[in-house]
Amino acid sequence: MSTTTPAADTGGTTKPEVPRFLRVGVYQGGVTTCPRDNLEVMRAVVARAGVLSLDLVIFSELFLCGYGVKERLREFAEVQTGPSSKIVSEMAQEHNVAIAYGYSEKTEYDGRLFNSVIFIDKEGNQVANYRKTHLYGKYEKQHFSPGNILSPVFEFQGWKIAFLICYDIEFPELVRVLCMRGANLLITPSANNNPLINMTILPARAYENHTFICYCNRVGVERCPANNPPPPSTSTSTPTATAATPATQQPPEMLEFKFCGLSGILAPDGTELVRASESSNELIVTELHQNKSDYIRARNENPYLADRKPEFYRDLLKKTL
Repeated sequence: MSTTTPAADTGGTTKPEVPRFLRVGVYQGGVTTCPRDNLEVMRAVVARAGVLSLDLVIFSELFLCGYGVKERLREFAEVQTGPSSKIVSEMAQEHNVAIAYGYSEKTEYDGRLFNSVIFIDKEGNQVANYRKTHLYGKYEKQHFSPGNILSPVFEFQGWKIAFLICYDIEFPELVRVLCMRGANLLITPSANNNPLINMTILPARAYENHTFICYCNRVGVERCPANNPPPPSTSTSTPTATAATPATQQPPEMLEFKFCGLSGILAPDGTELVRASESSNELIVTELHQNKSDYIRARNENPYLADRKPEFYRDLLKKTL
């Protein structure tokens, strides 16, 4: 039997429903160079998220394939509706948890690669997909095409969510635009090696835009050969006495990517709700509440979005000054 008290007469108007809190988890972990293994790691984390009654769990940049796999980024790439997304959709449905994760995306029509993130809701539906617009350094620019569209701002359980990927969040203009479009939660998968970003830039972005940020970074070290291995020899001649033998050959030079961990969830007043370590695989969890008094006070005391003076910012539209 319902014990709900009838609502008072409001003259025919209905008060807007106060958005519920959101239970969020961020998984900071090392990633293998085998997508199948990474999916199994995801399966275990999502199952844990279900036990904890989380609404959403977030995984890092290029979680499915690994970051430093170079040419294998193409081998491991999938279209947005590829087989891995179907497996993840089944996980989401089974455990009643929404999932956001990074992957190497290829297009069906021209085969270009993108550094992408996708959001799958609790029913297993693909809600949003975003391609990283600000590629970092020579490595990413060599292997990926930049996205040419900003993240959509999409709704999930009364929240308005948008994506950024790693280097994207280091551009204040990009964060500001998404928040002006209504985003109050920024999901940011990352593969970052600079703790300054985690500890200084993220709180500033959260505070100056009065938004929540879920920043999911990698941890540990990923290694791959710096150069592609030479093709196997097809010669049938006997090696000469001066030829190098396996015992005297130098090991291949390795390309090493170090990630600083320190994943975190930031509040609209710039405070740190939860922070992961610099070195451990871990699932950090917290509840997000939109209307907490501290956040309302921060917005009222420093209404950055309302106090902007766009007429002074026209030079930001120029490629160079």
